[in-house]
Amino acid sequence: MVDAMERRQFSTAVKLLTGSSGEPGLLQVVKQDTKQFKDDGFIHSNSPDGLYATLAETTCEAYLEVCFGRLWDWILASISDRMQMNNHKQAQQYCAEALRLNPHSLHGLLAKAKQQLDADDFEPAIHTLKEAKEHHGGNTKIDQMMNEAQTLLRRSKQKDYYKVLGVTRDADEREIKKAYRSLTKTYHPDKAAMQGISKEEAEKKMASINEAYEVLSDPELKARFDRGDDPNDPHQGSPFQGSPFGQGAGGQQFFFQAPGKAHPDPPPIRKSTNAL
Repeated sequence: MVDAMERRQFSTAVKLLTGSSGEPGLLQVVKQDTKQFKDDGFIHSNSPDGLYATLAETTCEAYLEVCFGRLWDWILASISDRMQMNNHKQAQQYCAEALRLNPHSLHGLLAKAKQQLDADDFEPAIHTLKEAKEHHGGNTKIDQMMNEAQTLLRRSKQKDYYKVLGVTRDADEREIKKAYRSLTKTYHPDKAAMQGISKEEAEKKMASINEAYEVLSDPELKARFDRGDDPNDPHQGSPFQGSPFGQGAGGQQFFFQAPGKAHPDPPPIRKSTNAL
Protein backbone atom coordinates (compact mmCIF):
# COMPACT_ATOMS: atom_id res chain seq x y z
CA MET A 1 0.00 0.00 0.00
CA VAL A 2 2.80 2.42 0.91
CA ASP A 3 4.57 1.52 -2.31
CA ALA A 4 1.40 2.19 -4.33
CA MET A 5 1.01 5.63 -2.75
CA GLU A 6 4.65 6.51 -3.36
CA ARG A 7 4.28 5.46 -6.99
CA ARG A 8 1.06 7.52 -7.17
CA GLN A 9 -0.89 4.41 -8.09
CA PHE A 10 -3.92 5.64 -6.17
CA SER A 11 -6.48 3.23 -7.63
CA THR A 12 -4.33 0.33 -6.51
CA ALA A 13 -3.93 1.88 -3.07
CA VAL A 14 -7.71 2.30 -2.74
CA LYS A 15 -8.27 -1.37 -3.56
CA LEU A 16 -5.66 -2.46 -1.04
CA LEU A 17 -7.10 -0.21 1.65
CA THR A 18 -10.83 -0.76 1.12
CA GLY A 19 -10.90 -4.21 -0.45
CA SER A 20 -12.27 -5.57 -3.71
CA SER A 21 -14.10 -8.60 -5.08
CA GLY A 22 -15.61 -9.31 -1.69
CA GLU A 23 -12.24 -9.39 0.07
CA PRO A 24 -11.78 -7.00 3.02
CA GLY A 25 -9.19 -4.28 2.68
CA LEU A 26 -6.36 -3.38 5.01
CA LEU A 27 -8.47 -0.69 6.69
CA GLN A 28 -11.20 -3.15 7.69
CA VAL A 29 -8.71 -5.82 8.75
CA VAL A 30 -6.87 -3.41 11.05
CA LYS A 31 -10.15 -2.14 12.51
CA GLN A 32 -11.36 -5.67 13.26
CA ASP A 33 -8.01 -6.82 14.64
CA THR A 34 -7.73 -3.77 16.88
CA LYS A 35 -11.19 -4.39 18.29
CA GLN A 36 -10.37 -8.05 18.86
CA PHE A 37 -7.09 -7.26 20.62
CA LYS A 38 -8.88 -4.78 22.89
CA ASP A 39 -11.61 -7.31 23.65
CA ASP A 40 -8.96 -9.91 24.47
CA GLY A 41 -7.04 -7.51 26.69
CA PHE A 42 -3.89 -7.37 24.56
CA ILE A 43 -4.48 -3.63 24.00
CA HIS A 44 -5.89 -1.27 26.60
CA SER A 45 -9.50 -0.44 25.80
CA ASN A 46 -8.79 3.31 25.89
CA SER A 47 -5.71 3.14 23.66
CA PRO A 48 -5.96 5.43 20.61
CA ASP A 49 -6.50 3.77 17.24
CA GLY A 50 -3.33 5.28 15.80
CA LEU A 51 -2.73 2.80 12.99
CA TYR A 52 -6.36 2.77 11.93
CA ALA A 53 -6.49 6.60 11.97
CA THR A 54 -3.38 6.76 9.78
CA LEU A 55 -4.90 4.31 7.32
CA ALA A 56 -8.17 6.27 7.25
CA GLU A 57 -6.21 9.43 6.43
CA THR A 58 -4.36 7.61 3.65
CA THR A 59 -7.62 6.22 2.29
CA CYS A 60 -9.14 9.70 2.19
CA GLU A 61 -6.10 11.04 0.35
CA ALA A 62 -6.09 8.15 -2.13
CA TYR A 63 -9.80 8.51 -2.90
CA LEU A 64 -9.45 12.22 -3.52
CA GLU A 65 -6.62 11.56 -5.93
CA VAL A 66 -8.63 8.85 -7.72
CA CYS A 67 -11.65 11.11 -8.04
CA PHE A 68 -9.87 14.21 -9.21
CA GLY A 69 -6.37 13.38 -10.37
CA ARG A 70 -3.99 15.96 -8.96
CA LEU A 71 -5.37 17.51 -5.78
CA TRP A 72 -5.28 21.05 -7.21
CA ASP A 73 -7.40 19.86 -10.16
CA TRP A 74 -9.78 18.49 -7.57
CA ILE A 75 -9.96 21.82 -5.76
CA LEU A 76 -11.04 23.58 -8.96
CA ALA A 77 -13.21 20.79 -10.28
CA SER A 78 -16.98 20.64 -10.40
CA ILE A 79 -18.18 17.45 -8.75
CA SER A 80 -20.81 16.85 -11.41
CA ASP A 81 -18.22 17.20 -14.18
CA ARG A 82 -15.18 15.48 -12.72
CA MET A 83 -16.16 12.47 -10.69
CA GLN A 84 -18.53 9.55 -10.45
CA MET A 85 -21.08 9.87 -7.67
CA ASN A 86 -20.10 6.52 -6.17
CA ASN A 87 -16.48 7.57 -5.76
CA HIS A 88 -17.63 10.87 -4.34
CA LYS A 89 -19.72 9.14 -1.67
CA GLN A 90 -16.84 6.83 -0.82
CA ALA A 91 -14.45 9.78 -0.53
CA GLN A 92 -16.88 11.58 1.77
CA GLN A 93 -17.26 8.46 3.90
CA TYR A 94 -13.56 7.87 4.45
CA CYS A 95 -12.66 11.53 4.80
CA ALA A 96 -15.39 11.96 7.43
CA GLU A 97 -13.95 8.93 9.23
CA ALA A 98 -10.47 10.44 9.05
CA LEU A 99 -11.79 13.64 10.64
CA ARG A 100 -13.64 11.72 13.34
CA LEU A 101 -10.46 9.94 14.34
CA ASN A 102 -8.26 12.99 13.92
CA PRO A 103 -10.03 16.38 13.94
CA HIS A 104 -6.87 17.89 12.41
CA SER A 105 -6.63 15.45 9.47
CA LEU A 106 -5.17 17.37 6.52
CA HIS A 107 -7.07 15.62 3.76
CA GLY A 108 -10.18 15.34 5.89
CA LEU A 109 -10.19 19.12 6.34
CA LEU A 110 -9.49 19.73 2.65
CA ALA A 111 -12.39 17.45 1.73
CA LYS A 112 -14.65 19.25 4.20
CA ALA A 113 -13.66 22.65 2.80
CA LYS A 114 -14.30 21.42 -0.75
CA GLN A 115 -17.80 20.31 0.21
CA GLN A 116 -18.42 23.72 1.75
CA LEU A 117 -17.21 25.48 -1.39
CA ASP A 118 -19.48 23.32 -3.54
CA ALA A 119 -22.39 24.41 -1.32
CA ASP A 120 -21.35 28.09 -1.71
CA ASP A 121 -20.54 28.20 2.01
CA PHE A 122 -17.43 30.27 1.40
CA GLU A 123 -16.89 31.72 4.86
CA PRO A 124 -17.19 28.32 6.62
CA ALA A 125 -14.77 26.92 4.02
CA ILE A 126 -12.25 29.65 4.84
CA HIS A 127 -12.67 28.87 8.55
CA THR A 128 -12.00 25.17 7.84
CA LEU A 129 -8.89 26.03 5.83
CA LYS A 130 -7.61 28.34 8.57
CA GLU A 131 -7.96 25.43 10.96
CA ALA A 132 -6.02 23.23 8.52
CA LYS A 133 -3.31 25.89 8.20
CA GLU A 134 -3.05 26.23 11.97
CA HIS A 135 -2.17 22.55 12.29
CA HIS A 136 -0.30 21.93 9.03
CA GLY A 137 1.53 25.21 8.48
CA GLY A 138 2.32 26.56 5.04
CA ASN A 139 1.04 23.57 3.10
CA THR A 140 0.83 24.39 -0.61
CA LYS A 141 -2.52 22.68 -1.07
CA ILE A 142 -4.05 24.65 1.81
CA ASP A 143 -2.68 27.94 0.45
CA GLN A 144 -3.99 27.23 -3.06
CA MET A 145 -7.42 26.31 -1.80
CA MET A 146 -7.52 29.31 0.53
CA ASN A 147 -6.82 31.64 -2.40
CA GLU A 148 -9.64 29.99 -4.34
CA ALA A 149 -12.06 30.27 -1.40
CA GLN A 150 -11.26 33.94 -0.83
CA THR A 151 -11.70 34.67 -4.54
CA LEU A 152 -15.09 32.94 -4.54
CA LEU A 153 -16.13 34.85 -1.42
CA ARG A 154 -15.24 38.21 -3.01
CA ARG A 155 -17.00 37.21 -6.21
CA SER A 156 -20.14 36.18 -4.30
CA LYS A 157 -20.47 39.76 -3.05
CA GLN A 158 -20.23 41.18 -6.57
CA LYS A 159 -22.40 40.94 -9.66
CA ASP A 160 -22.24 37.49 -11.23
CA TYR A 161 -21.74 38.17 -14.92
CA TYR A 162 -21.83 34.47 -15.74
CA LYS A 163 -25.27 34.23 -14.14
CA VAL A 164 -26.47 37.32 -16.00
CA LEU A 165 -25.67 35.65 -19.33
CA GLY A 166 -26.86 32.26 -18.09
CA VAL A 167 -23.57 30.47 -18.72
CA THR A 168 -21.28 28.39 -16.53
CA ARG A 169 -17.94 29.67 -15.27
CA ASP A 170 -16.07 27.42 -17.68
CA ALA A 171 -18.02 28.68 -20.73
CA ASP A 172 -15.81 29.40 -23.72
CA GLU A 173 -15.89 32.41 -26.02
CA ARG A 174 -18.38 30.79 -28.41
CA GLU A 175 -20.83 29.91 -25.63
CA ILE A 176 -20.61 33.40 -24.13
CA LYS A 177 -21.22 35.04 -27.50
CA LYS A 178 -24.15 32.70 -28.26
CA ALA A 179 -25.78 33.45 -24.91
CA TYR A 180 -25.32 37.19 -25.42
CA ARG A 181 -26.90 37.17 -28.86
CA SER A 182 -29.84 35.11 -27.64
CA LEU A 183 -30.51 37.50 -24.76
CA THR A 184 -30.25 40.62 -26.94
CA LYS A 185 -32.92 39.11 -29.22
CA THR A 186 -35.16 38.34 -26.24
CA TYR A 187 -34.85 41.81 -24.76
CA HIS A 188 -34.91 43.77 -28.02
CA PRO A 189 -37.47 46.55 -27.40
CA ASP A 190 -39.85 45.27 -30.07
CA LYS A 191 -39.77 41.62 -28.97
CA ALA A 192 -39.76 42.49 -25.29
CA ALA A 193 -42.98 44.46 -25.73
CA MET A 194 -44.63 41.45 -27.38
CA GLN A 195 -43.69 39.39 -24.31
CA GLY A 196 -45.25 41.90 -21.96
CA ILE A 197 -41.91 43.34 -20.85
CA SER A 198 -41.97 47.09 -20.37
CA LYS A 199 -39.51 49.33 -22.19
CA GLU A 200 -37.90 50.36 -18.91
CA GLU A 201 -37.49 46.75 -17.80
CA ALA A 202 -36.04 45.73 -21.18
CA GLU A 203 -33.54 48.61 -21.10
CA LYS A 204 -32.51 47.74 -17.55
CA LYS A 205 -32.03 44.10 -18.52
CA MET A 206 -30.07 45.04 -21.62
CA ALA A 207 -27.80 47.26 -19.53
CA SER A 208 -26.97 44.26 -17.32
CA ILE A 209 -26.50 41.97 -20.32
CA ASN A 210 -24.17 44.40 -22.09
CA GLU A 211 -22.25 45.03 -18.89
CA ALA A 212 -21.72 41.29 -18.40
CA TYR A 213 -20.73 40.74 -22.02
CA GLU A 214 -18.30 43.65 -21.91
CA VAL A 215 -16.41 41.86 -19.16
CA LEU A 216 -16.67 38.22 -20.27
CA SER A 217 -15.88 38.89 -23.93
CA ASP A 218 -12.64 40.70 -23.09
CA PRO A 219 -9.86 38.30 -22.00
CA GLU A 220 -8.20 40.80 -19.69
CA LEU A 221 -11.41 41.92 -18.01
CA LYS A 222 -12.62 38.33 -17.74
CA ALA A 223 -9.33 37.31 -16.09
CA ARG A 224 -9.73 40.13 -13.57
CA PHE A 225 -13.27 39.05 -12.78
CA ASP A 226 -12.20 35.42 -12.39
CA ARG A 227 -9.61 36.58 -9.86
CA GLY A 228 -12.37 38.20 -7.81
CA ASP A 229 -12.10 41.80 -9.09
CA ASP A 230 -15.08 43.54 -10.68
CA PRO A 231 -13.85 45.67 -13.61
CA ASN A 232 -17.11 47.64 -13.40
CA ASP A 233 -16.61 48.57 -9.75
CA PRO A 234 -16.31 52.38 -9.76
CA HIS A 235 -13.72 52.12 -6.99
CA GLN A 236 -11.53 50.03 -9.28
CA GLY A 237 -11.96 52.13 -12.41
CA SER A 238 -14.92 51.08 -14.56
CA PRO A 239 -14.45 50.70 -18.32
CA PHE A 240 -18.21 50.49 -18.83
CA GLN A 241 -21.11 51.97 -16.93
CA GLY A 242 -23.97 49.80 -18.14
CA SER A 243 -25.60 51.73 -20.99
CA PRO A 244 -28.48 49.70 -22.41
CA PHE A 245 -26.66 49.90 -25.73
CA GLY A 246 -23.22 49.28 -24.22
CA GLN A 247 -19.72 49.86 -25.44
CA GLY A 248 -17.11 47.29 -26.23
CA ALA A 249 -13.39 47.53 -25.72
CA GLY A 250 -11.89 50.30 -27.81
CA GLY A 251 -15.18 52.19 -27.95
CA GLN A 252 -17.19 49.85 -30.16
CA GLN A 253 -20.91 50.26 -29.50
CA PHE A 254 -23.23 47.30 -28.98
CA PHE A 255 -26.51 47.66 -30.84
CA PHE A 256 -29.85 45.97 -30.46
CA GLN A 257 -30.43 43.54 -33.28
CA ALA A 258 -33.00 44.65 -35.79
CA PRO A 259 -35.76 42.10 -36.50
CA GLY A 260 -34.96 39.88 -39.46
CA LYS A 261 -31.27 40.74 -39.54
CA ALA A 262 -28.60 38.44 -38.14
CA HIS A 263 -26.52 41.29 -36.78
CA PRO A 264 -25.90 44.94 -37.73
CA ASP A 265 -22.60 45.97 -39.21
CA PRO A 266 -20.50 47.65 -36.54
CA PRO A 267 -19.17 51.16 -37.09
CA PRO A 268 -15.47 51.57 -37.93
CA ILE A 269 -13.20 51.29 -34.92
CA ARG A 270 -9.64 52.30 -34.33
CA LYS A 271 -8.34 48.95 -33.22
CA SER A 272 -9.29 45.27 -33.15
CA THR A 273 -11.93 44.26 -30.65
CA ASN A 274 -13.94 41.19 -29.83
CA ALA A 275 -16.45 41.04 -32.64
CA LEU A 276 -19.99 40.14 -31.78
